[in-house]
Amino acid sequence: MGVQVMEFSRSTGRAERDDNWPFIGSSVKVVAPHVPGDSRQAVAEKIQKFCALRQDAFDGIIHDAPFNLLVDMYLSESKGRRVSVGDACLASRAPQTTALRAIQMLVEDGTIERTGDASDNRRKLLLLTAKGREQVVRFIDRFAALGGF
Repeated sequence: MGVQVMEFSRSTGRAERDDNWPFIGSSVKVVAPHVPGDSRQAVAEKIQKFCALRQDAFDGIIHDAPFNLLVDMYLSESKGRRVSVGDACLASRAPQTTALRAIQMLVEDGTIERTGDASDNRRKLLLLTAKGREQVVRFIDRFAALGGF
């Protein structure tokens, strides 16, 4: 898989090649080829394991609750599993209050949505929105294009 790294030039209004990557700003665009669903799921599982390893290696001082939630929700969705708020809190690998704030932030952003559980009115389920799914898929494809793990 080839990777084409481009940076948007504000002066010319065009994407231009930048051989200094990755030492360029946030306007980097990685043009990634499409990754098939099964391969995408495998990459997402490796990302999830990497995040857990990173957090454990640094004695829990590194948390990325929103990212962990999104990756877990993507994997759960791809396996046909529903994600409750409680399950999402555990998947975030963060303290519960941090996880709940992350969930609220993602709901407000339109990345995930909170819905009732028809089989248990006390429970709330979380779903990726189209926007959230697109963001996770785009990240996985770009990560895979860079060589993944």
